[in-house]
Amino acid sequence: MTELTTTSKKIFHNLSTDFLNPWKDQIQSLVLFIVPFIVLQQSLHNSFQVYWDDHWVLFNTYTSDGLTIANLKAIFSQFYNGQYSPLNQLYYTIIYSLFGYKPFYFHFSALLIHLVNVQLVYRLVKSLLGFVKHLTTAQISQQAFFVSLIFGIHPFLIEPVAWISASKILIYASFYIGACLCYLNYIRSKKISHLFGSALFFLLSFGAKEQAVAFSLTLFTFDYLAGRNFKDKRLWIEKIPFLLLSLVLGLVTIMSQADNGEGLISMQKKYPFYQTLIFASYCLFEYFVKCLIPIRLLYVYPFPNEIGKPLPNFFYFYPTVLLLLTAIGAKLIKDRFYIFCLLFFIVNILLTIHIIPISRFSIISDRYVYISSIGAFMIIVGLLFSINTIGKKFQMMLLIGYVVLLSAYSTQRIKVWYNSDSLKKELKQLIRNRPMDNQKKTNN
Repeated sequence: MTELTTTSKKIFHNLSTDFLNPWKDQIQSLVLFIVPFIVLQQSLHNSFQVYWDDHWVLFNTYTSDGLTIANLKAIFSQFYNGQYSPLNQLYYTIIYSLFGYKPFYFHFSALLIHLVNVQLVYRLVKSLLGFVKHLTTAQISQQAFFVSLIFGIHPFLIEPVAWISASKILIYASFYIGACLCYLNYIRSKKISHLFGSALFFLLSFGAKEQAVAFSLTLFTFDYLAGRNFKDKRLWIEKIPFLLLSLVLGLVTIMSQADNGEGLISMQKKYPFYQTLIFASYCLFEYFVKCLIPIRLLYVYPFPNEIGKPLPNFFYFYPTVLLLLTAIGAKLIKDRFYIFCLLFFIVNILLTIHIIPISRFSIISDRYVYISSIGAFMIIVGLLFSINTIGKKFQMMLLIGYVVLLSAYSTQRIKVWYNSDSLKKELKQLIRNRPMDNQKKTNN
């Protein structure tokens, strides 16, 4: 009788597992929609940031002139305030044409695109983990789920969701991940149609945000993870269209900035090169650490010194630590997957860390890490899953606890973006706490 009961339990377990398996992806996708929505839904009540870029990025003639032929031509053929983001501007124009200047619809659209991106990240990570041979299908699914969940609720990624003027990040990311998925399909199938699809999504991604220019370098990180032979001529020939696109689109970006008297070829005063290298090391360090532990998040991070002035001494700490960590990592990190994650992170943040001068008030900005963060989150989840000594239950407890803490912080952080007055409060606190301002007070 006992044997019969045990057998029946095994049969029931197998039947239930077989029944639920086809629904596993759907259930995970549903959770990845519901949880980030619950955490971030407060953004739907936010207003416009009338004193923080919304007043010109959103409120302009390109938006208010609607979907006329003349306006569409202007959107796609003109630079605006040093930027070229026709798809993002078209997005504003469509929402305005349907609903007018009502903040709810702009915030709802932003949240919806972010939720779509969470689903895309889930598929991207599953595709990437498919190249990691020692992982089972179940492990791939679990890790992809947690990476995507963290991506969906992380407080460091709130800015493009809560701030209408940063919507270009969300739109660029959607097309960018689409381009990544097409290229990964190409690696597996060798179908040229996937390569064309990747190039098309790359172009559309740039139409929303110039940061997409880094895509051609991202392709090489995928080749590395997939174990492709870099001596193979085909690998380099297939990159030529992407590299040429990156070159052309990079020139468009430089021209758009120059049109506003800014950027690489402008006559603006610039920081000396040695300081930009220190800024770059600071940015890499801060972006990565804030992905792991989102501490001291702000909506603006001012440069530590004015152009022509010396850096605070503590800034020299960052290149020293970065070089030390690089040397240690080169000896200890042998796993291709973790090396890929680091490369993916660096490549996709490279254009925003001031090695190439960009006209920005902030030395770092939360929104710039939106795509790069995927690499950091894969490292976090991958390391937790690789620690076999703590047991699966404890692994799950750690991950769920991490997600809960991030979610709690996000629900508080998103309130800062309610309106311009709430941002001002944080700015006043920032000014009071800035070392350089305190130094001025002391000197005076």
